[in-house]
Amino acid sequence: MSAIRSTHGRPGGPPPAPAPDVQGPAQCHEPRITPIGPADLARTVALHHRCSPQTLWSRYHRAMPDPATYLPTLLTRPGSVHLAVQD
Repeated sequence: MSAIRSTHGRPGGPPPAPAPDVQGPAQCHEPRITPIGPADLARTVALHHRCSPQTLWSRYHRAMPDPATYLPTLLTRPGSVHLAVQD
C-alpha cells in the first residue's frame, strides 16, 4: 500500500482514526513481589514452560530438563528465598 504524500514529505489527508479500544480502559495497578515456595510448584513449572530455551539458558547457564524435575529441589532448599512478580 502506498501512502499519499504532500509536497512537504508528510503524509497527506486527515490523520488516521485512533484504533478502537477492544479491551476497554487500561487497568492500572502495580505488580506485587511475593514469596513463593513448594505450594507454588505448579505455577512455577507453568512459568518455566512459557519461557524460551534462551531465557532458561540465561537463568541456569545450561540446558535444563523438564522443570518439574528440578524445581521441587530448588523451592525447598533450606535458607533460600524465592520471589515472583504477581499482577
